[in-house]
Amino acid sequence: MTLSADMKKDKQTNTKFSLRSDRTPSIKNSPFLYYGKETKLTTDVSRVDGRRKNLNDPTSTSENHWWKYLPSVLAILVIIFCAGYELLLSNNPKVVILSNGLNSSVVFTGSSKVYQQYAEKLFGKSLYDRNKLTVNTAQIASDMQKQFPAVANVSITLPLLGNQPTIYIEPDSPVIILQNESSGTFAIDSNGKAIDKISNLTSVQNLGLPLVVDQTNIAISPGEEALPTGDVNFIELVIEQLKANSIPISSLVLPSQSRELDVYPGGGVAYFVRFNLDDGADAKQQIGTFLAARQYLITNKITPSQYIDARVLGRVYYK
Repeated sequence: MTLSADMKKDKQTNTKFSLRSDRTPSIKNSPFLYYGKETKLTTDVSRVDGRRKNLNDPTSTSENHWWKYLPSVLAILVIIFCAGYELLLSNNPKVVILSNGLNSSVVFTGSSKVYQQYAEKLFGKSLYDRNKLTVNTAQIASDMQKQFPAVANVSITLPLLGNQPTIYIEPDSPVIILQNESSGTFAIDSNGKAIDKISNLTSVQNLGLPLVVDQTNIAISPGEEALPTGDVNFIELVIEQLKANSIPISSLVLPSQSRELDVYPGGGVAYFVRFNLDDGADAKQQIGTFLAARQYLITNKITPSQYIDARVLGRVYYK
């Protein structure tokens, strides 16, 4: 078939148009455009991965400045040092001597320097006693009391802040003087403990404490029990009641052969009064019996030549 020149021209034109029309939709879905977007996404991801690698890279410039953490490390070390220092204890404790308002001041042996030196020795004896967590304050207090019998109580406090412990010392208070031929003359506290020999104590002789002569001659040691507590209480009660009735006391004796207290009234009276120490629970009744008998004897102008015996409850004998 032969085509004319005009038809060929039109055909070429349509062909070109047709090709262009076909290309137009293919541009949107063309592989070139798709791969172009993919390439852009891949590039962005690569950049992010690159940043991550830089962040995790130990040789990265931003992570290579270790000295940035130096202030924090130093602060932690200072805190640890301060905490450890606060746990330490000085072997130079502060000694405070208490007073109970009775006769404690006169029992003080030596000076506070004596207590101070011994306390320093105890705190410096072991490394365990130089730390707040391991120090044995109970043992130190016990050792202080053993060393100084004139001490009634020792307590130790540790500072929350600081390193100097404080030792509180309460001196003992004597209530009677016990004269024992074999052991010597001791100051006795209300529990019957021998505080110490009066020669080792200051101004005890000036207190006017009642003197009890112990004829049993049982060995007495400082810091140990010299008399049962009940006996001391009995003696104190007798002294109190006789004083309340204006009856002077010349002397008090603990005889060796029996469990009794012999009281020698003053004022030129020849007789003595016998009390039973084993009936300490009825001490007031024994004293009351003696007071009633004494008044009876005075009223009837009877003067015993040897003794008044009030040891049997409800009865009294005299000779």
